Amino acid sequence: MQILRKKIYLIQVAEAEILFSVLCVKYEEVWVMKQLHLEDVGDLGSFTAELKYDGVRAYLMKKDGRVMVVNREGTVLTERLPETKDITLPDNTALDTEIVVFRNGKSHFGSVQRRVHTENKFRIGVYAKRLPVFFMVFDVLQMGGEDVRKKPIEERKKLLGKLESKHIKVVETHSDIKGLWEHVLGMELEGIVLKRKESPYSEDYWVKVKNKGVDSIYATHYEETPTGLVAISGKHRVTVNGKQAEKVKQAIPCKIRIEFLEVTEEGMFRQATFKGVE
Repeated sequence: MQILRKKIYLIQVAEAEILFSVLCVKYEEVWVMKQLHLEDVGDLGSFTAELKYDGVRAYLMKKDGRVMVVNREGTVLTERLPETKDITLPDNTALDTEIVVFRNGKSHFGSVQRRVHTENKFRIGVYAKRLPVFFMVFDVLQMGGEDVRKKPIEERKKLLGKLESKHIKVVETHSDIKGLWEHVLGMELEGIVLKRKESPYSEDYWVKVKNKGVDSIYATHYEETPTGLVAISGKHRVTVNGKQAEKVKQAIPCKIRIEFLEVTEEGMFRQATFKGVE
């Protein structure tokens, strides 16, 4: 079984390397998008905005008649997502997408995690019916064999217009950034992504703005890490680094303030970050 698992892993890595070579990017190249509060962005007139969906970032492509999906870590997800069998794309096309599952009109992270991590064939079939995935396409790297990454974002967006289908949805562009942000707050959505006008394909020109909540937890003890510590409050764990870690270490037990993306169905703070000692 270990040999079989290793063989499958090597096949996946080989497929991922083929995919990334088609995408004209290095296998190791994974950008980190800037993340700011909206008030810290500056001149909003230089940007357009898109809704940020709570899902799994992945490349969707077609090469030599075959549709493939691979996430940012290089894991090939095609066999876990039978919806790809219904997808029609021009050959030699590569799209940047967010894989999402909708529940009550909102993208639901727990559901999409279940989809992309399920490898059992029977369960894959069941989940495909109960929790269908959608590829929210927000950019294109290649279209019909042409590398379009250097084209302005406005031109790349026009290329996406004809790709919509049952499982492919093109993410809309908005010029009213403050209006879109108010919509995000009112609907309790994840956030928005700002993209500089007339920019090429690069996260250097993108800014992520997340709709985060604020709360406090009572940390009773901690575990040290190479860069600081993890403050622990029951089932909650919050990483604290640098000089702030020393302050927390001296204050524990204490109340600490956190910022988080959402509270999961299990009652956990997702993406909790340390904001200070109260």
